[in-house]
Amino acid sequence: EALVECARALGNISRHEDVRQWMVELRIDEVLSILLSHHDRDLVFYSCGAFVNLAADPEVSQHLREGCGVLEKLAAVLLESDEAAKFFGQCKSFADYNYSTDPKTGSLVQLT
Repeated sequence: EALVECARALGNISRHEDVRQWMVELRIDEVLSILLSHHDRDLVFYSCGAFVNLAADPEVSQHLREGCGVLEKLAAVLLESDEAAKFFGQCKSFADYNYSTDPKTGSLVQLT
């Protein structure tokens, strides 16, 4: 339960530019990326919320695309989820990252 509350708090404070930079410097984005594989769906949901905010920042978004495997993990969450409404946040994250999945292969593709 503490992890869920932590992820929710990170989602809230990551709305601020200075906090987003701080999260990258302290590698909190990497921790959130690991949490995307967690079995607790609420924890995954709140972690995705933080990534929506992180992806809104162009510098941080570029770091995430190049760095910690977030896109693949978000794709896995979307493909495995039967709670489409709850995980709409991942779709928002993909839009912010300018990536999508190829409907035929399921692989990630960059939108042009």
